[in-house]
Amino acid sequence: MHRIAWLAFAVVESLCMEHGGETFYMMVGHAYRLTQRDREMMARYTGRNIAALAREYELSEPQVRRIVRMWRQEYHAKHQPPLALDGP
Repeated sequence: MHRIAWLAFAVVESLCMEHGGETFYMMVGHAYRLTQRDREMMARYTGRNIAALAREYELSEPQVRRIVRMWRQEYHAKHQPPLALDGP
């Protein structure tokens, strides 16, 4: 099998392991990064207003939760140094 096919298989396998049995939204193209809208939303996020943000930005609550999760991951990647146990 070609290397690209193996890589694609590995990605699908990882998605199955992480999200198997659940419904999830896969963004299109370059939209996987946080947008300006997402950053504005996070500036207003209080931890208790997911439903209000979903209504205001015309998103579903799971979509808002996903944006919160992505923002947290991005924030920690920028502000928290990797631990020695995390590997290279």
